[in-house]
Amino acid sequence: MTQKVNEQYYEAGAGLLYGLLVDAALSEKLQEVLDKAHDEIQNLIKKNMEHVVIASSATAYPRGKHTDFKYIEAKPSLGVSYYLEVFDKAFNMKKVDYVFKTDEDWSGHDKMKAYAQKAIEEELDAKEKEAGHE
Repeated sequence: MTQKVNEQYYEAGAGLLYGLLVDAALSEKLQEVLDKAHDEIQNLIKKNMEHVVIASSATAYPRGKHTDFKYIEAKPSLGVSYYLEVFDKAFNMKKVDYVFKTDEDWSGHDKMKAYAQKAIEEELDAKEKEAGHE
């Protein structure tokens, strides 16, 4: 059976802890730790800019093997401030609006996506209908 989870979950922004959801109690504790680490890391970066370069990511396939690499451009299109903004998002816990739980073997994401889309649309339709009656 697949169903929407009613408990509120949170995740660290920008995929910092990709795939891990936590409840409200742990979210608050994690946010305290993230705040401390955020400030220390930001200060280190800002005070040591001579040790920082901006790099882009790409993928190559040497001998057919997927290989990620970084490269440093002479004139990067984004500055350090952009990356620090992304960093800010990563170090903040954010509410997850929709979580589903299943004990079924969906054999891929497509069926789960279709189920979630239908469930979310039904929920949104119900909220719109309810708002129209107020």
